[in-house]
Amino acid sequence: MELLYFTDISQLQYVLNCEPQLLENMRPITGDIVVASELERLHISFIDEWEFLEPADIEQNAKLANIIANKWWDEDKVSTVYEGFALSNCVSQELVYPFEAALNAKVVYDRIFKKYPDKIISGYFLPPVAVIRTGPAPTHRAVRSVSQAVLFWLADKYEVKINKLESTYPLSAGTLPRKRSPFSTVKATQLNRENSIADKVAVVIYDTMAGSEHEDIKDSFEKMDDWQVISIAKLDLKHHGFKNEGSLNISKQLQYAWKIFNDNIAKYDGSYPEIFANKYLNFQFRRIWDEMELSVEYASIFLTVLDILKPSVIILGHEAFTVERVFVALSKKKDIPTVGLLHGGFGHRLGYKGIIGDSDSILVWNDVDVTCLKLYGEDESKLLKIGCIRYEAKYKKYTQKLSSGQKEINEEAKRRIRIRHNCPAVLIVTAAINSGFSAPIANPKEHREAFDELLKLVITRKDLTFIIKAHPSYDYYEIYRRLHSLNLPNLVFLENATLDEAIEASDVCLLINNFTTAALEAMLYQIPVIYLNNAVYDLPGWEENIPDFNINRIHSVFELESKIDALLNNTGLKENTFVESDKIIRKILDINGRSPYDRLTDFIISISKKELTCTSIPENIYRKIYTRQHRDNTGEKEVAAFLNQIVSNHSIEDVLYSVVFIAGSNNAGVESIFIIFNTIRRYLGGENLAQWNELRWILLHYYILGYSNNSNKYNLFSAIQLIGWLLRYPKKTINMPVNNRNQIFKYLVKAIAGKKVSTLAKYYGQ
Repeated sequence: MELLYFTDISQLQYVLNCEPQLLENMRPITGDIVVASELERLHISFIDEWEFLEPADIEQNAKLANIIANKWWDEDKVSTVYEGFALSNCVSQELVYPFEAALNAKVVYDRIFKKYPDKIISGYFLPPVAVIRTGPAPTHRAVRSVSQAVLFWLADKYEVKINKLESTYPLSAGTLPRKRSPFSTVKATQLNRENSIADKVAVVIYDTMAGSEHEDIKDSFEKMDDWQVISIAKLDLKHHGFKNEGSLNISKQLQYAWKIFNDNIAKYDGSYPEIFANKYLNFQFRRIWDEMELSVEYASIFLTVLDILKPSVIILGHEAFTVERVFVALSKKKDIPTVGLLHGGFGHRLGYKGIIGDSDSILVWNDVDVTCLKLYGEDESKLLKIGCIRYEAKYKKYTQKLSSGQKEINEEAKRRIRIRHNCPAVLIVTAAINSGFSAPIANPKEHREAFDELLKLVITRKDLTFIIKAHPSYDYYEIYRRLHSLNLPNLVFLENATLDEAIEASDVCLLINNFTTAALEAMLYQIPVIYLNNAVYDLPGWEENIPDFNINRIHSVFELESKIDALLNNTGLKENTFVESDKIIRKILDINGRSPYDRLTDFIISISKKELTCTSIPENIYRKIYTRQHRDNTGEKEVAAFLNQIVSNHSIEDVLYSVVFIAGSNNAGVESIFIIFNTIRRYLGGENLAQWNELRWILLHYYILGYSNNSNKYNLFSAIQLIGWLLRYPKKTINMPVNNRNQIFKYLVKAIAGKKVSTLAKYYGQ
């Protein structure tokens, strides 16, 4: 019988509604957990791709993917060297997911072709979407594109015709945008200084940091008189106007490397041909090359900022991806210490393999983090335990044990999310167990069985309310939407509520086959946690980080009902659960008598005491570049020498953009943009510099980026200047990109209304 491939639930829905005869003449096959779940619900026989992948294959291919990703390119044949290091070495983490998917797909489809030797396969396939930075969401869709490429390659090998069918239905929605965080969770950082630069500067690349972590890092540095923080997002470093000509050589180098790579595909005869001899996988490697080129583009302004600021330390939220590795390599070349901030906590031990970068120091949560990172080759001397910054406030509330008002809070939360407030609520916190054929931690068939059994429990226990709260990034939303569509009165799927809101409304928390930090959140709210593990692969490294969670660990839904009842009615078991939870909380957060905030401060002090080769530029030079102060000839030679030294290694445009960004960071006022432009033109010559009317809007963009990232200072005069500027050029204002207009709106709100509504500008000005 001919096989019918499904890669998304929308395709199955299309066939059911428009071409049901296909299911009569063909046998469905899928590896998508949502499609498989629906086929099972409809009692339609199908081939499950995961049945052709054994745990031993998964373990072996996970190891192989990491090995290949670190040895995928031969620098001796074609160089990708930039600023003294190979860009090909910086992309290793980006390649692990697609390589693992390709290796697993090769095993699966090879076995399927041998068992079902049809000469034609029909299917609904996904457009090619590359896996990069472990995304885009939903990750499993991008990973499925990689798996498809291996399927097509093997079909050529077995002389099997692929018949690509078309569906008129759009692909499933996946996850919805996250709900914005409550205003109260965002702190307005107060700068200690205005329009000046401190003796030491910390540059924080904050893209992958939680908001609370970023703010606490800024606070920790800025409460010291000799430190200032400059916060930068990667997109702040992107050229938004005139391109920097200085990167042309490396771009040509990468283009040549790309040509050689493509030319070698057809004649490749080495190992892993499903990856390196696969023309259908071209889109994935093209995206990798784009990421290398993008990192060079970001690096152009990043290097300029480094040479202007001469920071004493660089701090990154995650430093294992391509762009971050490039930043770390560039910083090391200039002897600037780099620090990575680890997002530790619960999870599976194998996950640590994907977060190891090249920074000089790593701030971790606890001993578990240290042990796991050492297993993957990290030097213990680089690891510093500071606990968890983002859970510090919640831990303080937890220690207060305000149990007397807990019932009222619980009932109010239930009313707020509109569920029954007169019966217990079981919160089911979910998370993905795989990203397609990448990073599988549990058997999909057994995982689906757990949800099937759970649905039966929901139907029989009408005295309980069951709340599903999905992971905000990677999860099987379509499964939960279909469960919700059954209109069971005691089953709720909360798509838009925050995890805090869901936990407040619950009486028991259940995790299924993925022990995430949601368990920690529930424990901090003093909600009993149950862990159902019926499907996690019994492999070394696949176990969760908290193997000593035993009191409420179960292995089937059959055990779940009695466990829920016991926790609701047995005071002794509930108290014992809280005792065990307290031990886990203290272990995970590394409670040792000193707060994470204080320990972070200790780390900063230890940096301050070191003999740092990078010291900030003299303040008189800095002020003269971007303020009206020192308008006499004092320091003329020093300023000229400084700027000429910078421009000897960077383009005038990059110097101009960087200084304007720093001026915005220090709230120098919109007028400083014109002062900087004239200063740069005066000292460096204007013959190669674009005219003010061409540059003013680009420079305004960079100024506002710097201001938005770093300053919460009130500046009414600057706002009035900007309003006048906008009114003078209404057409330019109307025609500028939407993102730029939004940034201007946020700037004006913050500058006019001050810090009280800065959060409003941040959240609603996007």
